[in-house]
Amino acid sequence: MIRQQLLPDGYFLGDVLFWGSATGPDAVFSRGFDLSVPDLATLGTAARNDWHEGWQAFLSGLAPDHALQVQFAPTSDYRLELERYELAYAEEAAGPWSHFVRQQRAEGLRAAMQAGSLRRERLTLWVGRRAGPGLARFAPAAQIQAAAEAIGCALAERVQALTMHLPAGSRATPLDAAGHYRELRRFFAPGLPPEQIEGEVFDPFDTVLGQCLSSDVGSSRLRDGEVCLRPDGRPHAFLVVTGWPVEFRPGLMLPLLRAPLTDYRITQLFLPVDPAAELRQAEKDLDRLARQMRGGAQNLETPHEHARQRVLALQEGRTLPLRSLTVATVWAPTAQELSARLATLRTSLGALQGARHHVASEPSQALRIYEETFPGRVSGRVRDWDLADSSERLASWVCAGNTATGDLAVAEAIYETDQGGLAGVALFRGGQPQHFLALGGQGSGKSIFLFDLLSQAWPSLGFCIIIDEGRSYEAFVQLQGGVTLMPHPEADDFCLNPLDPQGLPMSEAVVAAAIGLTSKMARVPAGEAGAVDRALLERALQEVLDGVAADAWTDDEAGQLDALAEARLIEWWQPEACRRAGENLSFIDAWLDLREVAASDPEWATQALASFRADEQGLLSFLHTAEGRRLARNLTLGRLASADQPTLSVLAAALEDLEGDALQQARARELAARLQPWCRGGRYGALFDGPTTLDLSAQRLVYFELSRIGRSAEELKDVLFYFLSEFSRREILRRPRAQGKLLLMDELARASKNAEGMALAGESVEQLRKYGCCFGGVFQSPSQIDAVLGLSSLRENLKQWFLLKQLTAEAAAKLSAMVGLTDQARARLTQFPAPEHQPAESRAAFVLHARRGGARLETNTLRVRVSEEVLYAGESSGEVFDRRRAALAAHDDPVEAIRAEVIYRQAGLPPAPAARPTLPALPTV
Repeated sequence: MIRQQLLPDGYFLGDVLFWGSATGPDAVFSRGFDLSVPDLATLGTAARNDWHEGWQAFLSGLAPDHALQVQFAPTSDYRLELERYELAYAEEAAGPWSHFVRQQRAEGLRAAMQAGSLRRERLTLWVGRRAGPGLARFAPAAQIQAAAEAIGCALAERVQALTMHLPAGSRATPLDAAGHYRELRRFFAPGLPPEQIEGEVFDPFDTVLGQCLSSDVGSSRLRDGEVCLRPDGRPHAFLVVTGWPVEFRPGLMLPLLRAPLTDYRITQLFLPVDPAAELRQAEKDLDRLARQMRGGAQNLETPHEHARQRVLALQEGRTLPLRSLTVATVWAPTAQELSARLATLRTSLGALQGARHHVASEPSQALRIYEETFPGRVSGRVRDWDLADSSERLASWVCAGNTATGDLAVAEAIYETDQGGLAGVALFRGGQPQHFLALGGQGSGKSIFLFDLLSQAWPSLGFCIIIDEGRSYEAFVQLQGGVTLMPHPEADDFCLNPLDPQGLPMSEAVVAAAIGLTSKMARVPAGEAGAVDRALLERALQEVLDGVAADAWTDDEAGQLDALAEARLIEWWQPEACRRAGENLSFIDAWLDLREVAASDPEWATQALASFRADEQGLLSFLHTAEGRRLARNLTLGRLASADQPTLSVLAAALEDLEGDALQQARARELAARLQPWCRGGRYGALFDGPTTLDLSAQRLVYFELSRIGRSAEELKDVLFYFLSEFSRREILRRPRAQGKLLLMDELARASKNAEGMALAGESVEQLRKYGCCFGGVFQSPSQIDAVLGLSSLRENLKQWFLLKQLTAEAAAKLSAMVGLTDQARARLTQFPAPEHQPAESRAAFVLHARRGGARLETNTLRVRVSEEVLYAGESSGEVFDRRRAALAAHDDPVEAIRAEVIYRQAGLPPAPAARPTLPALPTV
């Protein structure tokens, strides 16, 4: 039994640790830093070389009186992230289905975390500085505290400067006193639950051992004779590296970092050596090798060249001689389990290309090794196990491991990585949409992945538009209570009037959209060739709009004054809206901004409008101006009900009666004739001519399914894509900017063949992102992307790639060259098993290639593990599709309908009988 009082102790001095006594030679100040670096396993060859150079610069920058300690420790702790994910949205905001999916995901991952099957690698740096002989002259308390504060700031500045040499995205977060306490408490009692440590009271006036080590340290032997210590009642064994590997290379330490354990820690210490003394020794070695070669010794050319390069590096200051200590500590609840884990760790150490190691065999030896691993204690005087080498080579020896977690801190969806960790996917980061493309061949699990992603991320979306050709999302729309539109020539179940602004003022943009759509319908050529026809359409439309507004004013003179007052209010507000936005805003933008203000403060908005409405004389004067009459008309049309809005038939009639010379009248009548197929009685009239029958502005999810439009109706698809572009813009503009929106275009390859489809994708990515719209596109083959990536706005603004299984190596190679994947990621694209060959709960795997700020790219491999309920709801086979559709339609609670169907499937029983829908009474004949 080793008494606690005999161990070296430390003190908390603000944000700095102090180990040793003020006058002792082992006195040292140190500070800890949480270090976040990219996952070395996901980096390509060039990035790994950059990684090596960064760590070389890091180590070479150590001052003679400084030392660096690296603490690497894998855990299973994802508590905070899972709590945030589970509590981020109330059940009302998530809706029944998404709440069910998210709760299921959180509960399953929490159970995996508690079982220790998840993995999260943590990396902590401790930079220490020897106190020096001057400290002995200080006053015992005040002077040491002042020195600690100054040294703590200097250490933080040094580490921040050193991280500039590390790979892009590396970040060092200084630990404060409480952070130091938590790290030390984890070190001395690794078996304690994290929540217990966080709930403990930290006493900054107590010593390190006084509140972090709860008992004396016992010792015992394992069955093979190795010695273990028991600092917290659990046995700990210690392995020390005693010989270098055959060669150093980037990625050398991955077998040790990826050991299939979570209850172990790696501690490394790097101590600078006097460069002058090391240079003298290197020159002696070079001279010795040269004499041996002159004496006829064989096979010394390579060692001689290595020695010469070492001398040059030391002379030029490109490398720093270092002493390094590497200790692996492993623990377990029982001695028997510790022996098994010790064997596993030995196997991982044995994979380091010949590196030798030693396991402590005596209690005194184990204790000395244990003391050398205390966090921040970089002044141990026992240097028996140190190995010497240069910073140039030791850069590959640093155990710098991190679990790539993606957007886990703000995750809207969570997936498991192939290393057993968790990674987050976010459609919005800091309010900015993260545009994405998803690509996977047939049978890769793409549909299930997208169904699961939408189910998890749904609470963050205030509005969603899905455009598809395949009915893949019909069940999702049913579960979320959205509306499905399946336009085709024979459709008569809904009508979308293109001349209806649906609550927005009839602004110039809305008028231009209507002219553009009717030009598409009338097959007016683009450019100069169609300029006259578009002018005629505009003339006729303006006359129609003026007539509708005049009729409305005849019936409601007060409404005319209200519209005038609102126009004056918006004009008055427009400069303020421009100031708030920091840019020039149009009248419609000012109207949208004022609407958001009115929603937050309705009393102020009411009083402001009343103040303008009270000045009737001024309003009438404003009405006699061209601008006032135009604005009043536009606002009036925006207030009309759908039944009172102008229609295509009215526009066609206006074209028939348009005044002008004979040539203009003839062209106007020809335009009216070309519009007839789109008017009531025409081939597509039921879709577009008449009052709008669906109030899409009240919907949160709108699904446009275009699969029923055949080749014989290609003109309908052109018009629909134009309509969808204007509809998307209108609906996204009218909703609050802070509200997340998603425009998802499945089968984007087909849409890209249509000029209007490409325009819709480009506008969504480049312009609508300013209004909180995230764009998502879905492909099947890399060969389909070329045309779309030619769209510069998509190429520049794309943030995330979801890459699923590729059917051929050629497809994976093309995609890798297009996106810039590492060799490892490219190989995985063809190695992913097909969904039918994966475990029941794992339905797909994908590579997430994401841009995390600036140009920094992060690549990770994630697995889509879904429940039976999600699998059944997202399945698209014909038998399941029809059965599920009927079950959801007949059941009041769609989530319970899905669960009932799954229960029958799991029991091997025939599907639950669907409830018969209530039929209307038969008519009396």
